[in-house]
Amino acid sequence: MTQNKLLHPHSNEPVLVPKYVTRFQCTGAACPDTCCSGWNVAVDRATHDAYVQCDHTDLSPKLKKYIQVHTAPTERAASTITRDETTGDCHFLSDGWCSIQSTLGEDWLSNTCSSFPRLNVRLGDTQFQSMSLSCPEAARLALTDRDAFDFQAPVLHIRQQDIHEVVSPWALSVEQMQSIHTFALQVVRTTDLKLWERLVCLGLLCENLGGYFKANNFDGVDSVLVGIEELICSGQVSELTQPFEAAHGIQADFFRSLWLLGRNPHANAYQLALQNTVDRAANTEAHTHHYIAGLKALDAVLENSHPLLEHAVLNDMLQDLFPFSGAEPMHNFLKLVTRFGFLRWILANVCFELGDKATLDDLVQSAQQFYRKFRHNPAFANALHESLSKAGWSTLDKAIPILKA
Repeated sequence: MTQNKLLHPHSNEPVLVPKYVTRFQCTGAACPDTCCSGWNVAVDRATHDAYVQCDHTDLSPKLKKYIQVHTAPTERAASTITRDETTGDCHFLSDGWCSIQSTLGEDWLSNTCSSFPRLNVRLGDTQFQSMSLSCPEAARLALTDRDAFDFQAPVLHIRQQDIHEVVSPWALSVEQMQSIHTFALQVVRTTDLKLWERLVCLGLLCENLGGYFKANNFDGVDSVLVGIEELICSGQVSELTQPFEAAHGIQADFFRSLWLLGRNPHANAYQLALQNTVDRAANTEAHTHHYIAGLKALDAVLENSHPLLEHAVLNDMLQDLFPFSGAEPMHNFLKLVTRFGFLRWILANVCFELGDKATLDDLVQSAQQFYRKFRHNPAFANALHESLSKAGWSTLDKAIPILKA
């Protein structure tokens, strides 16, 4: 067999990670919702070239048969490994494991398959790693372990192609970006406030940063962080949000419409379990009442302040290096708010439908399915944000009623 000369470049370097990342191990054949099902897999050019040259007796014919070359290939995506239209599985999935990896070695995996569910972001000289919660095991670790978001800095072996380098398009220094990102994470971990109140504080942060971004002048930006910190420490956040009423009916209608937009008729049995549960609660005339009752049931399951939703938000912020994933901070805040509200709506409906039988494991499974259905769909993510803006909720005062529970 032709030897693989690909040898994807790796490096060993310290990486800032939440503790759950260090505990992760792929469960392989025991995974209830494998990443090798439901998606076509993009193949980078270097891996594609290795597959074309492969002469392994069993794998070579399958590689030639199931790899679809792109009409406009790029370094990151030269071709695609198609999935079996009958089962939805990757053609190289065998007894729950990847036959390419088990036969040829991990270096033969495409960048996509090698990295998932890990997500690597570098800002200046600091590298962060989080995980996609569309992976069942990553979701379980991130959302159930109370110390999941205690941070560590182990030395990790990482493919260089897997690292997303964040370069500031603004007159904002790397040190300022790191300071703002770290401060935002600390705000969400401020347990003296309700989670939705912490998100309001992020909205204040982003709203106040907006002027600096428009002017592309960040002199004095540190004063914004000081102001938000003083607001939190003084206890004035509750006074600020008290006049606003929770718009439960609007929340229920809005997120129900998004749910119907994203329903998947080709979902597998594991995915259909959540879809059917939410459908039973949400697709009735009394869906607002079900949602309100579900919010109370959700609080009961998360008694003793279990941080499941907090951890979901923190992971989103790490994945996007909040608030620097888009054009300006308020845009990024609205994306975060929409995902949080949508996930909370799903979990509330699951809790309503399951009643006293609802468990933390049910919530983790539901959250994992939420990320699987929506987080990997850029078109749907854009639809979420556009729907929020079109509804007139593009400012903080309009967003608070959507956040308030």
